[in-house]
Amino acid sequence: MDAILWRDYVCPWCWLGRSVAPVLDELGVTVTTMPYELHPEFSTDGVPVRRGGRLEATLLAIGGRCAEVGLAFSAPPALPNSRRMLAFAELVRLRRPERFEALDDAWFEAIWARGRDLTTPGAAEAIVAEVGGLDDVAAWWDDPEGFDAVDASKAEANEHGIGATPTWLLDGAVGLPGVQDEATVRRMVERVANRRR
Repeated sequence: MDAILWRDYVCPWCWLGRSVAPVLDELGVTVTTMPYELHPEFSTDGVPVRRGGRLEATLLAIGGRCAEVGLAFSAPPALPNSRRMLAFAELVRLRRPERFEALDDAWFEAIWARGRDLTTPGAAEAIVAEVGGLDDVAAWWDDPEGFDAVDASKAEANEHGIGATPTWLLDGAVGLPGVQDEATVRRMVERVANRRR
């Protein structure tokens, strides 16, 4: 069975949603990750996580959930506008697919496991350098094809009624939204598999 996962680097639920991956893998679900710009309204300077604010409270709760599933969590001091990152990553997925997973992992881990501030100039690019194998692709940061791909991906998600991240689209028809427990994931996949028979 195939699935599409729409996610965004600035979504902490998408980081927590990585706990679903081993279950889907065990069930034989092949997942293709696609960009979904969740917060286009974020300033290019990012959004600070204010002490005592609503966002900080949300991140504390997600941190607790991450601890329950054994996933590292360290909230960053600010969340970046993710549009350039998503566009760059999509070009890597399309043009240099063997480096995509490493880049995808590195950005998620930088923000949510190490609490790095990727709002500062050059911070996201520094992660790319750490990943390696992408030394010759600096021009991709401003390539319109990447931004068009992000917009097209979000439009496709919206056509399926998807408006939040993370959401998996199972077998092109059934949405699995948010971070579900293992039993729910197994039940949903089994239901979709039974429909195919």
